[in-house]
Amino acid sequence: MVKKKCLQNSVITFVVCLLFFNIYFYIKYGANYLNVEDLKYGIPLWTFLLTYVAFGTTKYYYSKKEIFIPEGIHEEEKAYRLKSWLKYKQYMISKLFRILGGMFGMASPLYLLAYIEESDKLKSSPFLIVTFVVLTIFFLLTSEIMRKKYLKEIHKK
Repeated sequence: MVKKKCLQNSVITFVVCLLFFNIYFYIKYGANYLNVEDLKYGIPLWTFLLTYVAFGTTKYYYSKKEIFIPEGIHEEEKAYRLKSWLKYKQYMISKLFRILGGMFGMASPLYLLAYIEESDKLKSSPFLIVTFVVLTIFFLLTSEIMRKKYLKEIHKK
């Protein structure tokens, strides 16, 4: 079941990413978009990377779910385990938000330096820098709030 879901999500991610990237860059650069050196390698690279992330995330999610709610348990215990699973899902989302906050936090100084140096390779603007900083703060604060809420519920027992 887990492998089937992982492969299904990976294939869906692969197709959606490939279509999205090709349509987006076709609209942005026109019919000759594959002659842009960075896009020729970037589209397949990012498609495979996002497919790998989808596979790993799905595998992690369903392996944890099978630990909390195994096959063949009684309905009473299943209801209790389902409540525990929903709480743990909240914790997993907080971990995801912490990772996203870290990613935007690491990108912010890079884009700030690119803006200061007026880089031709990495296009940056004050709006983009502020957006990255705001997203960093939002994701890190939300992650911490969700984590504390989860820990408080766990320690109540």
